[in-house]
Amino acid sequence: MNGKNPRKRIRIVVGVSATLLFILFAFFIDLGDLARLFRTINWWEIAAVSAVLLVGYIFLTLRLRYILLNKTGWWKTFHANSIGFMYHIALFVPAMVARVVAIGAVTPVSMPQAYSALLVERLLEQVMRLLAVILVVLLLSSQEMQPALSVGGTMVLVIALFGAIFWTVRRRKQVIEALASRLSRWGYSSEAQIRSTASTMLQSLDAVSSTRRLIISLLLSLAAWISFYAFYTLVLAALPLPLGTNQRLLTAAVVLVVMPPSINVMLIVYHIVVIALLVTFQLTNPTVAAAYAITLHLVQMICWIILGTWASRQTGLDRHQMINAVKIYVHKGSEETEAGNA
Repeated sequence: MNGKNPRKRIRIVVGVSATLLFILFAFFIDLGDLARLFRTINWWEIAAVSAVLLVGYIFLTLRLRYILLNKTGWWKTFHANSIGFMYHIALFVPAMVARVVAIGAVTPVSMPQAYSALLVERLLEQVMRLLAVILVVLLLSSQEMQPALSVGGTMVLVIALFGAIFWTVRRRKQVIEALASRLSRWGYSSEAQIRSTASTMLQSLDAVSSTRRLIISLLLSLAAWISFYAFYTLVLAALPLPLGTNQRLLTAAVVLVVMPPSINVMLIVYHIVVIALLVTFQLTNPTVAAAYAITLHLVQMICWIILGTWASRQTGLDRHQMINAVKIYVHKGSEETEAGNA
């Protein structure tokens, strides 16, 4: 059912998150302290720090264009990314859908090719998450051996992931048949539908099937995430809080692992996750966590709305065209899902 109606699923998630956020603000967050924090923030410094965030967005664009085999120009890729993220972050359109439709509308790349490229992006993002976990462990570590072993174990996972990518690409047919045979036994999807989905996903790995292309894609991802980490750290430093350097670095790294700017989680959901994360790990109190979450998301939202509005004017893609294209894409996906389950 969720696959047939992603908008309904989003409304449920946002509704539950809004309820939890209301409870947090009503019972756990000191609104007076929160207001004082916002009054004493140096917003000019926050505005300057946003330039670091934009550098990360530039690297995201370079990575996406590279995964798309440079089939479109840099500006068109940047425009499509900006429009897609704007509709996701401002209008609650699913990120994957908004970006696929924007890429198909603005660039000469087809929507299936765009979808495949974004699947590769998701894989690269998971690798970056593992590296961010290593950073968190290093920041938590002392001179004992156990943290070093944890870092070593995470590095083994990263290496194993690289190996799995190469092995899967070179044995695509065997992997597709094995997935179709085993997953169809669960009864949720037909063997033909599973085979088609698996084929599309594995075909997307062609963009990084060589060692050189994979390394370049990872370096572009790493450059983007370094920029995002610097942005998270500098925003925290701009808040009027008595935090040491190590605590700032650790807090920013923990948030980066779960909520990097490259995934652009929607309003309210973002705040709930960041606040719960920081309070659960006892990195800050709920009021400070709320101030940090609101500031981070506000800057990202403003950036994408400005960039997306500008990109829409540059490309001539108006709001009605984009929304209609999204509806058609979602409806088509629902029909394919129903046909596969028939």
